[in-house]
Amino acid sequence: MLTIQQAQRLLRTGAISSEQLVLFCVTRAATISDAWERRIDTHTLLEQARQSDFRRAQNKLLSPLDGIPFSVKANLAVASLPLTAGSAILETNACVGYHAQVVDALLQSGAVLMGTTTMDEFGMGSLGINRPKSKTTTSRTKNPISGWHRHTKRFSDEEMIKMILHSPETINTRLQQDDESNVIFYSPGGSSSGSAVTVAQQAALFSLGSDTGGSVRLPAAWCAVAGLKPTYGCLSRDGLVAYASSLDTVGILAPTVSCLSVVWRELLQQQLRQPRQDSTLRPFQHNSIQTYSSASTRQKLLERVKVAVPTAFVIKEMSQPVRDNWKNAARRLEEMGATVDVIDTISPQVLQQALAAYYVLACAEATSNLGRYDGFRYGSTADCDRTNAVRDIDQPQSKFSLLEQQYAQTRTRGFGSEVIRRILCGTSVLSSDHYHTHYEAAAKLRAVLAQQMRDVLEQYDLLLVPTTFNMPPRIDEANSIDSTAMMANDIMTVPASLGGFPALSIPYGHWERAPFAMSMQLVAAQQDEQKLFRVAEALQDYAVD
Repeated sequence: MLTIQQAQRLLRTGAISSEQLVLFCVTRAATISDAWERRIDTHTLLEQARQSDFRRAQNKLLSPLDGIPFSVKANLAVASLPLTAGSAILETNACVGYHAQVVDALLQSGAVLMGTTTMDEFGMGSLGINRPKSKTTTSRTKNPISGWHRHTKRFSDEEMIKMILHSPETINTRLQQDDESNVIFYSPGGSSSGSAVTVAQQAALFSLGSDTGGSVRLPAAWCAVAGLKPTYGCLSRDGLVAYASSLDTVGILAPTVSCLSVVWRELLQQQLRQPRQDSTLRPFQHNSIQTYSSASTRQKLLERVKVAVPTAFVIKEMSQPVRDNWKNAARRLEEMGATVDVIDTISPQVLQQALAAYYVLACAEATSNLGRYDGFRYGSTADCDRTNAVRDIDQPQSKFSLLEQQYAQTRTRGFGSEVIRRILCGTSVLSSDHYHTHYEAAAKLRAVLAQQMRDVLEQYDLLLVPTTFNMPPRIDEANSIDSTAMMANDIMTVPASLGGFPALSIPYGHWERAPFAMSMQLVAAQQDEQKLFRVAEALQDYAVD
């Protein structure tokens, strides 16, 4: 897989141009049309690439990301594209007219935006299948590890780059000759499904997503790429469509941990140069943008690293292969000099209730945030049968006004079933009957869990836990999976979100007799992303070796 560092080296040495690199990504993007919500036209992309090549020739690069292609999730604003958040209620041909701050920061850095990627509607889902009703099942985003991805294993990075840059049609012709009728496709995970797929297929060298309870880390795990959920409030949410405001975090997906660190540092540097505050943006420590790249430096740092393995995360649904892989990762860290301790200071009872608390809080906040989409203030308006509506109003038993019926029709047609389910759940927990017993109880449990994790991270540098405990399900079986059962998969990712802690998922280990990678997750104290990068990069390098 082509990394940002490899691309930088090839561009610096003149082996390729940014125009060729973008054409390479355009070629790959064309083979995964189901991962894109909207794509920027090729003429515009190549013009931006040529401008980057001109700056490179003049030795006036804007940043290390100048000329590097990237993608963004469809809930982040791009001025020239509609802002849909994967929902029919926001489907329109109107351009939003402004950039999200993180998108603007990357464009100011010279990075080339390929387009917006598919997602579960408003970020609500774990399989990437909660799409507008107008989207057919054939448009479902597929996990790149199945299907034609198997062809990429036949070539080294250098051979594939050379082949595509000099003859982009070659690989497309070869792939089109393959019969996919007997190929089994799997879910890429959600809700940042398209972002993970574009990175895994090298249609973009990195991608921006959003992580509310694991929406970056889960698809990163299932698509075998690295995924970062930063500390809550470290990256601006200006221009991000809100789902659950106290949990929503802009995240990054990239081929490797070192790629993540490059993007992370550039976003922070741009945020320093062009501060545009939102209500949750917090000042960050300047040592967050330090870089540690040499293997010897990482080795020395690991000798002083203390890692905790919390037994509370050992749940009955976790299979033995996942437990063995977890133990193997802990042993690898010890071999690299880290101190690894098994701890029981995080309460299993609190952790088991954390998932329920998360969905109570997330649904309550979603009810509030999505209330604005009524077809009048925001969102497209559904056609209302005014004749029947007036007739109903004239009847004594009618309870609803014409305006209320318009709201109901707009939201029923505009929202998918999962969004409606969560809005109703949020409305219930915020009602006078359930507010104290449900919402307040969930908020208190969140505070208890966050404090327990904070206490552990005062004694240890990192927590080590699996990102997920199962393989992705087949696409054709996804609809038969109970939505509540799928929520259980978030138990590994939700705790870091509830506490606002940074967390990073990396591919580590493999399932037996299956093409999918396993994954491990590291969690650090707030604003301590640099420790995540140091240890995760060392662990990833060890896994590759």
